[in-house]
Amino acid sequence: MKEPVRRRLLALLAALCVCVGSSGLSARAAQTPDVQGTEQGTDAETDGEKAPEETGSLTEQGTGAQPKETDQSSGNDSDDTAGDTSAEKPNTDVKVTPSNANALLLMDAGAQSPRAVPGRTVEVVLTLAVNREWLPSEKYVLRNITITPDIPTDSTKDTWPFDVVGASYVRHLDDMTYNSTAEVWYEFSVSEFAKEGVYPVNFTVNATVWREDSVNGTDITEDVEFKLNVFMTVTDNGDMSGVTSGIGPLNVAGRENTAIASPTGSPGETVVMSMPIVNKGGTLENVTVSPVVTGDLETFPFVAQDINYGREMGRMEKGDRQQIDWIFTISPYATTGNKVVTFRATYEENGVYGECTFTGYIYVKNGYTANTAASLMVSGYGLYVNDVPVTTLEAGNDAVLKVTLKNNAEKNAVYKAVSTLKLSDANSLILTGGYSDAAYVQSISAGSTAEVEYHITARASAAVGPSAATIALTYETHENEGAVAGSASSSIQIPVKQPMNLQLDTPVVYGSAVQGEPVAVSLNMVNLGRSRAYNVSVVAMDGVSMQDAYFGGDILAAGTLNADFQVIPNKSGEFAGTLVVQYEDADGELYTQNVALSMTAAGADDGALAASGDSVQEQEETSSSWSLWLLLALAVLLLLATAWYFLRYRRGRTQAEKTQENAENDVEGESSEEETSEESGDADR
Repeated sequence: MKEPVRRRLLALLAALCVCVGSSGLSARAAQTPDVQGTEQGTDAETDGEKAPEETGSLTEQGTGAQPKETDQSSGNDSDDTAGDTSAEKPNTDVKVTPSNANALLLMDAGAQSPRAVPGRTVEVVLTLAVNREWLPSEKYVLRNITITPDIPTDSTKDTWPFDVVGASYVRHLDDMTYNSTAEVWYEFSVSEFAKEGVYPVNFTVNATVWREDSVNGTDITEDVEFKLNVFMTVTDNGDMSGVTSGIGPLNVAGRENTAIASPTGSPGETVVMSMPIVNKGGTLENVTVSPVVTGDLETFPFVAQDINYGREMGRMEKGDRQQIDWIFTISPYATTGNKVVTFRATYEENGVYGECTFTGYIYVKNGYTANTAASLMVSGYGLYVNDVPVTTLEAGNDAVLKVTLKNNAEKNAVYKAVSTLKLSDANSLILTGGYSDAAYVQSISAGSTAEVEYHITARASAAVGPSAATIALTYETHENEGAVAGSASSSIQIPVKQPMNLQLDTPVVYGSAVQGEPVAVSLNMVNLGRSRAYNVSVVAMDGVSMQDAYFGGDILAAGTLNADFQVIPNKSGEFAGTLVVQYEDADGELYTQNVALSMTAAGADDGALAASGDSVQEQEETSSSWSLWLLLALAVLLLLATAWYFLRYRRGRTQAEKTQENAENDVEGESSEEETSEESGDADR
């Protein structure tokens, strides 16, 4: 097909499409208004959330119905019964929201909190009224009402002040409606275990709230539980409460603006001591008061004539006052001055036993003046081991401690003297088995001495050093006025030391010994004792000597020392020298131990010959070694020469080969030149 014909056909098809499209659009435009009106009317019936303006316009245009409110309430713009509610189903889905308040309240009738003391009965009244928040009208009723006190099961006496005597404390009330009131009575017995204070008494109320639903005609019930509480005041502590006074409840009573005079008397006289007592605590039962009788005339300056001076006072209420009188005879040995007499009172307060003390005073005049006791003292002591005096006691040994007592008085003798030894460190010193720590002396005249003995033992593990001991003395002096007791005490020191035990091994000689020449020696030492060996030194004697003495320092207990030093034999042949080991203990006592040193020393000439022989042998060994070195050097030179010869021979051969090769190359070159010249001549020809 040719190009002009093709273009004409395309133009015809385009015109045909335009005509068909324009006719379709015209038909669609004619039908569009009815469709839009129908859709808008349907939207007005089904959509209740359209804007007011849009909904009204669509309703008026599509259906001509009532305004927007009527359409939303009925859901159908052409239904005349849209406002009739009788056609709806009953509403049974009712939710009750409980109130936070109690359904019953305690009325504020001006009633006071109940008060009682332990052992009494108290009435607790609950005046109740209906809470209108729960029962707002007559159609609401509170039924099945029960009230129960909350009785705790633990720590009852601290939280529940009443005795639990009833089998049940539940109270039931009739139905209560709008504006109803009621009273509930309880009688409780306050326990003797109750303590003074204010206690909350809690009650639990269970009930059922009934309502009538006036809209749906149904009944609604709801169970409620809530708490009510009142307060109970206990005005005193019960007899079994266990509460006691912080301080002693019994004290010496005073008088207003008037002091109570203390009795006064001389030794041998009889006095009356009156003690007015007041109770400042709680109620006390079984009160007993008695003076504290002692053997010290400064605290009880009386003659004890009765077995018991106690006075029974029975029951004392708080604030009660009683006066008790005692008749005493002042001791003939009571000294002049004020004496403090202590009284002890025992009682029961609220079921708890207690006691307290208080004091009174008496003044003794023209009192007894005691004679001065004799001056008895320790003048000296000594240690004896097997009847031999020693200055220190060695650990593990028994000793006799002899103590000298001296009466320094000029006139008075000492009688019934008892000397007691007290050892301060039982880990070091103890009494020897079968012996006592006390010694007795019948009498010591004025200016005289007496000796007592104690048997003691130093433990094997005793610490080194002095161990303290005390000697206590008691005695009496006889005078016309009577005996006077005296006492004294002295301290002594008992030195204790551990035995030294230094073990010396057999000395070892290193090398050959020669007379006059030093040789090395080693000596091992082990300290088997329990104390340190101080300043250990070694010297030589009996045919051996040392240039300087060896000093090794200290060797601890269970320690060792390996001493290395040199000795010089002073003679030849076999002989035994001596090494002297010296050391000290903690007290500076010097100890010496000898150990034999076996020596075999050559003489001085033998030593020289041996030295010359050694030198010849050394020279021979030196010459042989030089010969060996010379042979090694010659072998090395021979190897070097052989290597040089082979290298030189190979280098000459290589040069000859190169010379022959160069000659052959030269011959070949000349022949090639001739051939070239011949070829060029032929070409010229």
